[in-house]
Amino acid sequence: MEPELRPTRSESTRLSSMDIANSGGGREPSDEGRLLPFLFATVFLLSSVFGAFMVVVPVFAEGLGASYLDLGIMGSGGSMTYAVMTVLSGYFVDRFNRARLYAVGLLCIMVSLGLFSLAGDVSGLVILRTLLGATSALFWVVALSLVMEVSSQRHRVRALGRYNLSWVAGFIAGPTVGGVLYELLGFQHLSLVLGGVSGACAVVAALLISPRYRPSRPHSVGRKVFDASIFRASASAYLFILSYSVIMGVQMALLPGYMSDFGVSSSQIGLLMTASNGARAFAFLNAGRLMAWGRTRSLNLAVVLASSSLLGIALSRGTVAFLPPLLLIGLSGGIMVPIVQDAIAGSASDEELGGAVGLYEAMFGVGSTIGPVFAGGMADLITPEAPYLILSASALAMFLLTARVKAGGQATQEP
Repeated sequence: MEPELRPTRSESTRLSSMDIANSGGGREPSDEGRLLPFLFATVFLLSSVFGAFMVVVPVFAEGLGASYLDLGIMGSGGSMTYAVMTVLSGYFVDRFNRARLYAVGLLCIMVSLGLFSLAGDVSGLVILRTLLGATSALFWVVALSLVMEVSSQRHRVRALGRYNLSWVAGFIAGPTVGGVLYELLGFQHLSLVLGGVSGACAVVAALLISPRYRPSRPHSVGRKVFDASIFRASASAYLFILSYSVIMGVQMALLPGYMSDFGVSSSQIGLLMTASNGARAFAFLNAGRLMAWGRTRSLNLAVVLASSSLLGIALSRGTVAFLPPLLLIGLSGGIMVPIVQDAIAGSASDEELGGAVGLYEAMFGVGSTIGPVFAGGMADLITPEAPYLILSASALAMFLLTARVKAGGQATQEP
């Protein structure tokens, strides 16, 4: 009996693309309309929760006597577990019902947030931040996988744009609301409120998202937990987002405490983070124009903005002075993310989608682990400004990757 002939990975990807083309692009727009609005709503609410926590946890920790290194360890602990769990989440997302996993992820976040109400010292915050990193991994991997799966190929860029706007809108609203509620309610009560929001989103997922979900492909039961071919298909895009995530990790874990040391209040920090995410949203809205202008040129611009913003942070003193560099760092991320997402989505077949998204999110986790520990150590050993100056210079190395990021699985084409 002749051995069974199996298509190679590249052949499978081509066959998958042919199937999509023959079926008019996979999903019909009506399928997107049935599920995605509820998904985007829950992504917005959970992003608001995370945006609030991004501001209040470092401020609360500093009030308990945390050093810059403590803040770095806290951020890195959550990012480390996030990086590991995103890879595992990608594996499970390709094996099980994605909509049900989405509801499970929201329930896990609810429990993690509620436990923060019991925190009374820095070590407790480190442990709980590590737990939150692990539980949030499933949510983000499933959310992005659902968007990529449910949207047709023809409407994928539009759907990804709306997804990105949903979470960035949450990170716009969250810091401001979180800063105000922190001053009104205190940290413990705020944790319970935010946990309740996550629980409400889990109900929406169970009652409104899961019944509307129809898997587009059979579950991939034979895939390994980590498939190196997924990384090789878009290696430059993964490495680029890894480099950016180092900067983002420092922004989320250390920057609120850094600004607090210069007399910026928690509500003002929230407003500054809101402005930064507003700039990110503006870039998302103009992603199509930037891609038409040229992917490599757009990524080069993003690198310049990132480096300039870090230099500006190191030189800033006071609320008004911090505003311009935070706007620049928001614009930078808003340019980078959709270009990299499109490259990764185009390089993976439907059966590998969860693995590709899991690896993408893992890059954020790894970078966000490295960045805060390095920056926190440098801030304590040298000066608080030192890590931002070092990162400003090292960010320029990202120029080596910009021309190598591929578009939708194909070589970058400039107009």
